[in-house]
Amino acid sequence: MITDETYHRAGVPTSILGCSYKSWRKAQLTTILDHYAEPYPEGASKLDLMNALHTLSQRQPLTRRDKFGILNPQLRSMPLELVDVDSSSQSEENAPTPDQFCTVCWESLEANQFPGRRLTLACDHEPTLCSSCLVTSISTQMSSKIWNQINCPDCGAAFEHQDIKDFADDETFQRYDHLALQSCLDNSQFQRCRMPGCDYGQYCFADEDSFMTCPKCGGRTCIACDTVLHSGVSCAEDAAQRAADELRNAQELASTQYLSEETKNCPGCGAPSIKVYGCDHITCHRCNYQYCWICLANYALIWKDGNAQHRSDCRYHTGNLPDNRQ
Repeated sequence: MITDETYHRAGVPTSILGCSYKSWRKAQLTTILDHYAEPYPEGASKLDLMNALHTLSQRQPLTRRDKFGILNPQLRSMPLELVDVDSSSQSEENAPTPDQFCTVCWESLEANQFPGRRLTLACDHEPTLCSSCLVTSISTQMSSKIWNQINCPDCGAAFEHQDIKDFADDETFQRYDHLALQSCLDNSQFQRCRMPGCDYGQYCFADEDSFMTCPKCGGRTCIACDTVLHSGVSCAEDAAQRAADELRNAQELASTQYLSEETKNCPGCGAPSIKVYGCDHITCHRCNYQYCWICLANYALIWKDGNAQHRSDCRYHTGNLPDNRQ
């Protein structure tokens, strides 16, 4: 992998004509070298080409405007002095030069198509790539790097949250913002609000704060035990009370489940009944209503009309009795 150290060991500058080796393309380098008939090895690497350009720039003074004039197809055939910003033979306002040249797409674009500020606070150079290419660069880096390692394509300075918001497309920023939020939530100093239905939170310091007041819902959370604030009782007392409440709720749930599975309501008065043993002919202890435990059929009708009064899927129904089966 080629790094700044590789260039340093080879004695080649990492930046020539105001652009770092990360921004230069091999085709751009060969175009300039061919323009000046500067030799370079066949199949040369970018490092070889940067070295050749460095040698050329030592022998013949070059400026970024030279680079611009040579690489711009519209101006390549014009005398170089027409695009030289230092030339006294052509005034700046009459020089047929576009506003700015993108070092990535090679397009000559108006200034408003470039970022309106330096890409990061740490950058000590003006942007050399257009806004469209910058959007692509950030999106590509988001797909191939860790979210917090996005950097300036020219100098490698790290992008901050505001930089990504200003320069990335909406989809890329939303992905970046989500990952940044998740990182904050995983931070031990970030306290979530524990009020039911609230998903907010903020940074707190356990050695300074005992509770957090949520700026969204106004609820208060105990930082020490990470629960809804328990005024008037200690964390241990609140934990014991919550454990007791949970046990009681579990017991009530178990009782409700048992009653729903093991009891049946009397068809006459609705009183719950439990069959412990004996036959399936039940007499309600409250209203004396008599019914079948399996299908809840009224025994008064069964005595009058026979077992056909049982539900058809009941084992006591006439059609289900052993003597009547086919």
